Amino acid sequence: MSATRAEGGGISGTSAGAMLRSEPRVPIRSSGTLLAARPLELVRVVSGDAPAEPSVVSIASRAHDDVLEYTHAFVASYARNRFLSRAVEPLSVATYELLGNALNYASLSSQVFLQLHEGPSGVAVRVSNETGPARIDMLCAQLDRLSKNAEATFLEEVKRSVAGQGGRSALGLARVVHEAKVGLEVYIVAHRVTVIARINT
Repeated sequence: MSATRAEGGGISGTSAGAMLRSEPRVPIRSSGTLLAARPLELVRVVSGDAPAEPSVVSIASRAHDDVLEYTHAFVASYARNRFLSRAVEPLSVATYELLGNALNYASLSSQVFLQLHEGPSGVAVRVSNETGPARIDMLCAQLDRLSKNAEATFLEEVKRSVAGQGGRSALGLARVVHEAKVGLEVYIVAHRVTVIARINT
């Protein structure tokens, strides 16, 4: 079942809650308040704005521009020179997959924003873009599958990719959660989606 969007933007609490029933459940928050959670969170979906955080790197590009490879190379180089080795690969994977998804699935003529945030315990990559209601529904369904079984979702999407079936967005998300072992925070307001991956350094 796909999520529906509440009037004024985001995912409606009722429909999102109905979609995300199984264990482990995707926690849903509204206006910064945790409505449902589980001890081990792979994915959090929030109907509301992402938290304000100072960025050390901020890059804006147009949707569908061919900027993925050199933006990823810049972030990977920055990470190798800035963080311990254990943080470099997860940050590299998260940057590549989240930015790739945003560039491919953002609305035409809109902008895609990538930011890096540093804190006392780690670094976060944040990617934000605008997209249509159908793609937001698809994203919510993919996140629901990941929250239930990240490994099974990853293996299924690898098989689909090898067979040339469907897009790559679900595989990218699965790589971040299962392969890189990084949880995702997803914030949805109207047509804007912001995804944050946090890595301990």
